[in-house]
Amino acid sequence: MLEIFVYPVSGIMKLWHLLLHDVLGLDDSMAWVLSVFGLVLVVRGLIAPFSLMQSRSGRISAILRPKLKALEEEYRTRTDKESVAEHAAKKKQLRTEHGHSTAAGCIPPLIQLPVFIGLYQFLLRMARPVEGLDTDEHPGLGFLSSQEVGAFLDGRIFGVPLPAYIAMAPEQFSQLGTTHEAVLKVVLPMLAIAILFTALNFVLSFHRNNLTMDWGSGLARGLMRFLIIMFILVPILLIWLALNAPLPTAIVFYWVANNLWTLVQATTIHLRIERELPLDAEFRQARDDARAAHKVRVKADKNLKKQERAARRDPELSAQLATARQEREAAHAAEKVEKKRLNKEKTQARLELGRDRRAKKVAEKKKAQQDRKGGPVVESPETPGKASEN
Repeated sequence: MLEIFVYPVSGIMKLWHLLLHDVLGLDDSMAWVLSVFGLVLVVRGLIAPFSLMQSRSGRISAILRPKLKALEEEYRTRTDKESVAEHAAKKKQLRTEHGHSTAAGCIPPLIQLPVFIGLYQFLLRMARPVEGLDTDEHPGLGFLSSQEVGAFLDGRIFGVPLPAYIAMAPEQFSQLGTTHEAVLKVVLPMLAIAILFTALNFVLSFHRNNLTMDWGSGLARGLMRFLIIMFILVPILLIWLALNAPLPTAIVFYWVANNLWTLVQATTIHLRIERELPLDAEFRQARDDARAAHKVRVKADKNLKKQERAARRDPELSAQLATARQEREAAHAAEKVEKKRLNKEKTQARLELGRDRRAKKVAEKKKAQQDRKGGPVVESPETPGKASEN
């Protein structure tokens, strides 16, 4: 699947090299190095509108959250067909008024992810060819000829060959005309810059998520915890890969360029969304109330655990806690049963609405046939459901 990205990505890189080397007169090595940055600039720039679409959809979804919850509460116990249809119509009207589309938040990641992977894999294949570095002939890649791939591999950044990496064997360093120390002096500062950009991207993500956090959702809270874990693990992973994996200098430079673009793009989109779609007072109040309720639940859970520990030494308190726990579980079970009943009735109402809509369409179709033919439409006894002229 990723092969489809080889030709467009290689074509963009070739055009950048022609511009930098043949038009602007940069030396071949520097032109190839800057072509990596230009490649990131063009490819990420082309898919930036999808990132904006995703962010806008997420912000509108957050703004609609308290409105949809109020609507859900209003129709929570109303399961007749008219109420179900009215509820659906009001939800659709809300989304239409705010320009919200559920697909707008799902499609962009499906487009962006393969592009990111394809771009990374192309550069990795360029900088670490499968035939090895000890050969003078390298097969072409996409629009890049064998000679151009070889010229890229001969390129240097701050005096270090683009295919060199820290974990190379001594004879490989000698073959490329460099040393372990020279590669370290170039790769480590670039790695530090890439990690800095990564950390700033995570900080911005924390800020955005905190602004629109759904504190009543266990999934949303879990994703925030996952983001915190990734904030710790990703820099460690990047350092480990740079020091131990066959990760070419060209890829570390790509990390710098890509993470810089991500930071600039995320900041720009965030500022634009804040200006175009500010969070209203209703949302802020609902968010703060949900956060306060979450803190109360967390505090109550901690107190309950303390009481349970104390109950181990007090049989009377243990019996009281057991009774209270049984009452909570019974109430929770009753709530689940009631919720299941309501959902079942609403589902049945939706099915009936669907049947009504289909019957209405059939009737309209028959009437249209009658109007076109200028006479009544009757059912054929041999083929029920099919109309024929009287």
